[in-house]
Formats: sequence, structure tokens, C-alpha cells
Amino acid sequence: MSDPFERAKALFFDGLAHLEAGRLGEAERAFAESLTLVPGRPSTLSNLGTVRRRMGRLDDALQSFDELVRVQPEDAEAWLCRGEVLLQLDRHDEALADYDRCLALDPNRALAWSRRGSLLRLAGRTEEAADAFERAITLGDDSDTTRYFLASVAARKAPPAVAPAAYVQTLFDDYADDFDEHLVEVLHYDVPQRLVGPIEGQRFGQALDLGCGTGLCAPLLAPLAGAVDAVDLSERMVAKARERGLYRDVFLADAVTQLQVTDRRYDLVVAADVFIYIGDLAPVFAGVRRVLEPGGVFAFSAEQGDASRDFVLRPSLTYGHSPDYLRRLAAEHGFEVTDLQPHALREDQRQPVPGWLVWLRRTA
Repeated sequence: MSDPFERAKALFFDGLAHLEAGRLGEAERAFAESLTLVPGRPSTLSNLGTVRRRMGRLDDALQSFDELVRVQPEDAEAWLCRGEVLLQLDRHDEALADYDRCLALDPNRALAWSRRGSLLRLAGRTEEAADAFERAITLGDDSDTTRYFLASVAARKAPPAVAPAAYVQTLFDDYADDFDEHLVEVLHYDVPQRLVGPIEGQRFGQALDLGCGTGLCAPLLAPLAGAVDAVDLSERMVAKARERGLYRDVFLADAVTQLQVTDRRYDLVVAADVFIYIGDLAPVFAGVRRVLEPGGVFAFSAEQGDASRDFVLRPSLTYGHSPDYLRRLAAEHGFEVTDLQPHALREDQRQPVPGWLVWLRRTA
């Protein structure tokens, strides 16, 4: 085929076929060769950037989208795509500028409004963030996650009872590989040690680790109990927890569902940094009451909330709970509060996150 344009077109369609089949390396080579024959072709640049982004080569993807917005500056999709790569690179100010450029060209882009809201939320510009999320919802991004984000920045919106399961699953599936190091070394997280410390001298028949994550509590619980089970919503977290070899069983489920369906009974239930994703804790307390033997211990942490409200959802996308609410739930579900003390749970943007460490005992 002697005509460069026809050869470039054939390579472009080869690239599309490879991309659809998941052969990313072949797709990249086809698109790149096509561009050597016909440089600056927008559709080829866009697909090359998309392939490189899917391959995790974000700097190379950014080069492709840089060229795309240069040759086609009036294309809203081009600015959106470049913004997505900049967002993944944590270049938030530049990403926000690209989303704004996209929306100036096409104000009906729901994804761009949603991304804009998320970046404004992180920047502390909550009113603007709320407006952006509302625009996204109006334009069709009516997902539970977007409504959750909106509720976190709009005081006029009643917070949902729990964080959307899909949001939590995605968050922790993506976080699993770096979870332990980041949480402990960067955020100075010590909640498992603080929760287990006061009960180290006791012996329990069976224990349950609610929202176990990668299993940070496992080495602390294993010496205290004859058997330790765990449950988590994230498939990758469950896999990491199982690798420790310290749990009897690790169940893939949300905490409330597992508490409702299990036929096992426990003498100790621990929930470390779990309730930041659950606002309404009544179903959890009811479930723990169901599985906990009389005299059993329920130890957990919670972020501090507004004293005038049972729970609040913050722009950090975490729930905080008032101590009066926790005490009231304990009384309503047959628990005695043996201790409730303030503690900095972790750091967020290098600032301590105030919370509660709570120990309850089930009455007869």
C-alpha cells in the first residue's frame, strides 16, 4: 500500500481492533505508526492516549493528549481526556483547569461536572463543589456515589445512612496494595493497638473482626481468641487478609449482612476505623447484639461528630458520630459502656482526626 494516508487509515483500524480485543501493546504500536504517516490526526491521538492510559503509562498518555488539545483546542472531549490523566497524576489544579475548559466548550458534560465537584471538595470550596455535583446529577450522573459526594458538601442535604457499597469497594480495591504502609507510616494509624490494648489480659473463645481490611488487627486478636473470623466488603482486601493466615474464615460481605446471616457466636467483636463509612449505626449494633454472647466485648472506633446530631457526613467523605448517639445506641441494644475515650484516629492532610475509642459489654 503506497498511499501514506491509506496505510495510516489501515493501521488506525488495526489499532481499534487490537484495542477492542484488549491487545494494548499491539494497539499502541498501530496507532503510533499511523501517526508517523499522518501526524496530528485527532482520532488517532485520542486512541493512542487512551491505550497508554489503560496501560498505566500516564506520562506518555499525557503527551498524546497534550498534542490532541494543541491540534484540536475546540474539542471538549480532548480537554476532558487530558483532565482525566492529570487527575490520575494528582496534578489537581491543572486537571481542574482542563475540566473547566471542557465545560466552557460543552456545559452538558456530566462527568466533567462530577470531576470538578470532587476537586473543589478537596480544595475546601464546598459551595462550588455542591453546585458542580448538582449539575452532574441534573445531567444524568444520578449515581449513589455522586449523591453521596453532594451530601458531604451540602449541609442542606440529609446524609445517606451508609456510604455506597460500590464506592467503598472501589476505594479499597484500589488501596489494597499500599494500605498497610500508607495507613500506618503516613497517617500514623494505631487504632488496632489502642482498641486491643485494654483487653490484652483477657481470653476469648471466638472473635470477629468487622471491616478487617488487610488484617491489621489479626496479629493482635489471634493471641486472645481460640478462633478469629473476619469480614470485609473489598475483594482485594479480603485476599490480603487471607494471606496472613491468622483468620479462621474471611467473609466477603458488608458488615451488617454478615452479622444478620451468620450462625456463629462470638465473645469479642472489633471494628477498627469501619464506622467512618456508616452513618446510621443502629443496624450494626443490632447485628452485634445478635452474634455476641452475654458478657462479650464490642470494641470499636468512630470519628467525632457534631454534638447536636447523631451523625454527620463531612467533606472528607467520612462519617462522624456524637458520643451521646453512641451511648444511646448502646443502651437501646443491651450494652454497657465500659469506656469511651477521645483519641486521634489518624491524620488527614497532616492534621489529627479526632475520634472515639469505645468498649462495650453485652449485658445478659
